Amino acid sequence: MTEHSTAAAVTPLNGALWLVRHGFSVFPADHPGTEKCTGIGRGHDAATCADRGKHPAVPFTTGHTRDDKQVQRIFGAGLRNVGVSIGPCTGPDGAQLLVMDSDRPGALEDVANALGHEHTPTMRVHTGKGHHDYYWAPACAKLGNGLGALKGKFDGDVRAGNAYVIGPGSVHATGVVYSLEDAECPPAPAPEWLLTALQERPGPLRAPATNIVIPADRHDAYTRKAVQAECDAITGAPDGDQNNVINTAAFSLGTLVGAGALTEAEARHDLMSAARAGNHPEGRALATIDSGLRAGMAEPRHPWPPVARTDVRNDFSALLGPERGAAPREETPQASTESQTPLGLLPPDFYEARPVFRHIRQAAHSRACSADVLLYTTLARLSGMISHNIKAVTGIGSPASLNLFAALVGGAGTGKSSGSSLSRVLMPAHDPEFRDGLPIGTGEGIAEAFMGTVEEPTGEIYQRGPSKGDPVMKRVRKQVRHNLYVYVDEGETLVTLAMRTGSVLPETIRRAAVGEALGQTNASEERTRFVATGSYSMGLLVGFQPSTALPLLADARTGTPQRFLWAWAADPSIPDEPVEWPGEITKHPGQMQPADPVEVTFPERIRRMLWQEKVARGRGEVEVAELDGHAGLMKVKVAALFALLDGNRFAVTEEDWSLAETVWATSCAVRDGLVARARREAEAERQAAEDAKVHTEVRSHLAKIDVDRSRLRRASLVKKHASRLGGITYGELNRAFPSRDRQYLTQAIDDAEANGWIFTEDNKICPVTD
Repeated sequence: MTEHSTAAAVTPLNGALWLVRHGFSVFPADHPGTEKCTGIGRGHDAATCADRGKHPAVPFTTGHTRDDKQVQRIFGAGLRNVGVSIGPCTGPDGAQLLVMDSDRPGALEDVANALGHEHTPTMRVHTGKGHHDYYWAPACAKLGNGLGALKGKFDGDVRAGNAYVIGPGSVHATGVVYSLEDAECPPAPAPEWLLTALQERPGPLRAPATNIVIPADRHDAYTRKAVQAECDAITGAPDGDQNNVINTAAFSLGTLVGAGALTEAEARHDLMSAARAGNHPEGRALATIDSGLRAGMAEPRHPWPPVARTDVRNDFSALLGPERGAAPREETPQASTESQTPLGLLPPDFYEARPVFRHIRQAAHSRACSADVLLYTTLARLSGMISHNIKAVTGIGSPASLNLFAALVGGAGTGKSSGSSLSRVLMPAHDPEFRDGLPIGTGEGIAEAFMGTVEEPTGEIYQRGPSKGDPVMKRVRKQVRHNLYVYVDEGETLVTLAMRTGSVLPETIRRAAVGEALGQTNASEERTRFVATGSYSMGLLVGFQPSTALPLLADARTGTPQRFLWAWAADPSIPDEPVEWPGEITKHPGQMQPADPVEVTFPERIRRMLWQEKVARGRGEVEVAELDGHAGLMKVKVAALFALLDGNRFAVTEEDWSLAETVWATSCAVRDGLVARARREAEAERQAAEDAKVHTEVRSHLAKIDVDRSRLRRASLVKKHASRLGGITYGELNRAFPSRDRQYLTQAIDDAEANGWIFTEDNKICPVTD
């Protein structure tokens, strides 16, 4: 290895810096030099970990970075190994990263030679057992962690897509340092023979020995369908690929265990039953199931009906389930326990990612305002301020409007309204026609905000008078404005207006969120309003108290709450002492007003992912939770706005997308927290009603018991008095009966006779004797 290579990777910090400067995304992982494993997540015992140096210390799908300063901060303090998050790494023309993980030196060369090919030299990292070879593969290649035709031929594994490897500068549990073979050698294009072999489908499915059926009464319909699908995949796994299928299925069910949809014991039982039914070696299957479950439990699937989760990232691809071969096998990605950020709040690392985010946070804290409130307010206001000609293009449908709606949730006095006013100071509007912070009234009122009266020529000319020769003008109503930001201080007002009979406000909000046409046609020209599709930009910010937000969330069937980002108004990170006002943002996208359409483009990987998700939904292959119907579109809007905020860029990057996913995850946490609150309140109301019903029934039962006892006492008195020799007349019995009971005498005689104690003869009541 060259001296340069050694210097580039002698420590984790040097290795991480080398990687990010060459375009790779890194994250901190466990270092075997620490007292105990710093790997995180459910199902992982840090004190007894026997696989040191490989576990991520943060969720590798969201905790990665390419920022030098973050790398120095993370790896400059304490012992950390370097993880490389493979999915976010892209090469020339959007190429995806492919890493061949050889378990011994020369393993990749040997399989290449055995198949009649030469090994292609590329970026190579020497590991504790063998080496990692880094390649760029075409973006369209369907790669994961499956070996395809190399199964049983290659001594190692493949890592692509949703996966990671340990990078140079890291220390193996044996003490070996992961090192670059040649720091000047970049990843080479993956050879055709390797791509063909990895993507080759295994042989035909063999018939399983038996089949298993998941009982319908064990899980809800969604969970049962997911468990059944994974078990069917195991029992029908092709020869040579059984272990990989079991691993993927275990990872998938592990995500459901993490989401609380089923228990770990249930998942393990079903997976082992399927493995036995498919005649897979039980010993090997048990180890694979254990590894896959642990990995999946660290990445809970979110959301999963009927369980609402608030502690993980909500990605549509998670609902699809991991791609075959996409689950990590040896390493265990797990949810962070280090972050102290409350659920539903953007983490500190988010604000550290970009100068403009730090600027917004400092501006908020300088006025004792929530950073999240000011950020979401700025995004909503900016979406109404920018030109309507700027749209996002993903290849799905028409170019997407960047109109963004946000809901701030918090108690009275938490600063929901201060964010809106502070945003006007932080990012001044330059267009005098921009309707900035209008209150909401009706659906018709939203359309009216874009309307105005102008004079237009009729085509005729004045023939005489002082205006002779001038065109005849007439006043007409038409759209004269294109930019609107609406602020509703109390969301209860919005809900009340929406519930009015004949209100078109909810429909108008839904249409405005995607830039559809607004207004209505009436018989009179004065009442006709028409705002054409794509001809306007609009942002909406609504402040809610937790209880007033629930009616909007309950309207999920119409699609209204799905069109909002949700944020908590409280911010525990507001400093004790005032910080300096950073000044206004002098250059921002709201100042751009292009006359012609401008497209905000997206990386090929993201376009392909969105396309696959759209196709899967169109085919009915996945069932998306009702509140996540617009997840992809919302992330597209946020990522595009982040690109515009970051130097007025019109090309979204992978980092923009990752930051947008963070925003979406926190939004889902807030939303799901409110849904959980609604469920708790509904359950409390149901329990209170049930308790009241039970209380009433108990009182009724006790009253009935008291009545029964009184009747029995009175019937016994009849029996006692009738026992005298010769019986007793009705009059005598009436006089002998206590005055308080005389009104019930006839009933008492009937009860005594029904019990077989007396009989009546002539005018006498006589005892029954044996």
